[in-house]
Amino acid sequence: MFGKARASRHIPCRGAPEVEARGGRLLSVTGVAMDITTRKEAEAVRHRLAKGERLRALGEMASGIAKPYRITDLRQVADHVAGALAKR
Repeated sequence: MFGKARASRHIPCRGAPEVEARGGRLLSVTGVAMDITTRKEAEAVRHRLAKGERLRALGEMASGIAKPYRITDLRQVADHVAGALAKR
């Protein structure tokens, strides 16, 4: 669904039909719809922050590995990290 600015919204819906016992005719549908866009947006922000934190930690780890060996080539750092992770 779209809001005023034609932005996408997250609105899950659930419903259940009420049917006539004898003929099976549909009498009504009862349900609920809830806008969870704000929750979805907050989850996306948390996900981006977590990804940034993981990248920062990886950079610190690579820097810590590179300093004792005076490694300046990024490929060498990546090889050392991969080797250390493989030994786990």
